[in-house]
Amino acid sequence: MTAYIVSSGVTSSGITLGALDTLTVLSGGVAFLTTDGGHETVSSGGTDIDATVLNHGVLTLAAGAVGEAETIEFGGILGGGDS
Repeated sequence: MTAYIVSSGVTSSGITLGALDTLTVLSGGVAFLTTDGGHETVSSGGTDIDATVLNHGVLTLAAGAVGEAETIEFGGILGGGDS
């Protein structure tokens, strides 16, 4: 289990999340080309570009977050919220 955090001013690229892994993109952070088999959360003010959400993967975009060119495969979950 690995917990990744993308802070303000940081861009991650090509992270692959396993089933127990998490990725949190904070305000001002950018995640690019994430392969999500775990749980990715994008906070308000954060940006996620070109993620692929695999079967059982979860991508949560908070209100005010930006998600662009996302691919949700069969069994993947895209959610939204106020967090």
